[in-house]
Amino acid sequence: MYCWGLLFEYSITVYWVGDYAASVEACDTLLAMPDLPEPIRRQTVLNREFAVGQTVAAVPGPADGRHGRERTTATGVNQA
Repeated sequence: MYCWGLLFEYSITVYWVGDYAASVEACDTLLAMPDLPEPIRRQTVLNREFAVGQTVAAVPGPADGRHGRERTTATGVNQA
């Protein structure tokens, strides 16, 4: 418990504050521990999957904000 408890809680906390990359990193560190109890290991695998899913969802679109679904018109082109 002393080796993994705080890191397990940290992995959950950083997920909920939106730092998904830190959550994945903490989960990876936990999963590398050979003495991690099996119930905690299973939950860590699930937590990691949630964090990875959020990381992919958080990838921004193009810099102009378009995602390929908007209609385009010539109105306003080249206006200062």
